[in-house]
Amino acid sequence: MRLKLREKDKVSTERRPSKTVDDYTCINGKSLSEQTIYDYAQFIPHWDTRKEIGDECFVVRCVNPYNHKNMDEHPSMMISKGEKKNVVIHCRLESCPDIQILEYFKERLIGEVDAPRSNVRDPKKYKADKNGNVFFKTRHGTPFPVPVSVLNKLKEGSK
Repeated sequence: MRLKLREKDKVSTERRPSKTVDDYTCINGKSLSEQTIYDYAQFIPHWDTRKEIGDECFVVRCVNPYNHKNMDEHPSMMISKGEKKNVVIHCRLESCPDIQILEYFKERLIGEVDAPRSNVRDPKKYKADKNGNVFFKTRHGTPFPVPVSVLNKLKEGSK
């Protein structure tokens, strides 16, 4: 009597295409690539202690403080508006890989992790006072009023 052996299913060596950032829909309805600094900021525990070091460029305490000596007492994570990407995030210490930080934010932005969020508003969305003025500050911190009508004209002109 002869036994006939079945062939084992061959394991595919083809690489499956991985998801791109546009394949993820975040909890705010935008794709992952459309998120802004302020969308990320709501998941940064110490956002209120951030230091602005440039136009839309901030240094904050890292979201993975256990990778740092002294629990990242001296802020080391940079978050800024990028040229090719909306948001660029980088921790300046080698002991904290960027992939870990990106995974932290991805899990929270797409809702895999139900994490507490801080109330962060985009400063581009201003509210007027009772006289119809929005107050801005100069580089030196001096406030100056701008009428809402002027802002609306500027807004219409940029479209």
